[in-house]
Amino acid sequence: LLKWGANYALFTANGEAWRLVTYSFIHFGIIHLGMNMLCLYLAGQIAERLYSFRLFLTVYLFSAVSGGLGSLFVRGGAFVGGGASGAVFGVVGALVAFILLRRQCFPKPLLKSLWGTLISFIVFNFAVGFFFDQIDNGAHAGGFIAGIIAGSFICLMKFDLKAVCFKGVLITFLFSGLIVLVVWKPIMRNSRLDADCRMAVNSLEISDDRLVSNISSILQHPVASIADVSTKADLIGRQSLFWSQIATKLEKSNRPGWPLNRKIYKLQYQYCVKRFELVSEIANSLKFGSTKKLYDSISKINDEIRRLKIKIKSVGKNK
Repeated sequence: LLKWGANYALFTANGEAWRLVTYSFIHFGIIHLGMNMLCLYLAGQIAERLYSFRLFLTVYLFSAVSGGLGSLFVRGGAFVGGGASGAVFGVVGALVAFILLRRQCFPKPLLKSLWGTLISFIVFNFAVGFFFDQIDNGAHAGGFIAGIIAGSFICLMKFDLKAVCFKGVLITFLFSGLIVLVVWKPIMRNSRLDADCRMAVNSLEISDDRLVSNISSILQHPVASIADVSTKADLIGRQSLFWSQIATKLEKSNRPGWPLNRKIYKLQYQYCVKRFELVSEIANSLKFGSTKKLYDSISKINDEIRRLKIKIKSVGKNK
């Protein structure tokens, strides 16, 4: 899916912005594709008649891009996204805008029926998205908001929707592009940082226990001379560099504005800082001799590490 153009912050926010279009043509199986195409057929044929084919296509593509940005905004670097649902929600949003601004175009019975169907569709799909993590409500929300904005703009511009000219499409396209440009930079920057933080956390989860075990083995290894003790201290000191590097990467998690698991990034950052301090103190105790001050410091840091690990585990369960 990534090879074919799925939306993923690590790639999309690092020079592959074209994924904000291609992801909407990629689906996770025949059921996913079939459901999206059914919704597009039902909502699309109405929207195309109301807006004209050209404006419908403009709204659709704008909503697809906005849905991809919405996914990055909500999910950060965690999610591989694909599917036309963001664009479909944009079509639904454009229908909502048309009904709100040009309700006089509909007979009352038809208006009531259409309005009820749209509300049911929106509420049901967003509700399902809250219960199933695989469903990307960020893309749905981004596409829906884009559809309302674009549909409202078109209706307020009072285009002749039955015979819309190239000029109308161009104005709508430029207006849509301006909105995307406004939110583009902060969302891309935040998603890039979030993806970097997630990679750092993954590295920590893979290597943390192994490095702690290595340090334990080094400490238990017998020594025959003072030179051996110094060598042992240097080996332990080098092990501590890993936590220092991860802490440097996770420090950036203080700057992203909205990753969902920002709290766990901060806890992992604090853990790495404390683990680095602990290993450094152990190395110092070997080099310069164990004093009561060093012993108390090591005990205190150990207690803080235990508390942080409990918090990390608790936050991970509640995520």
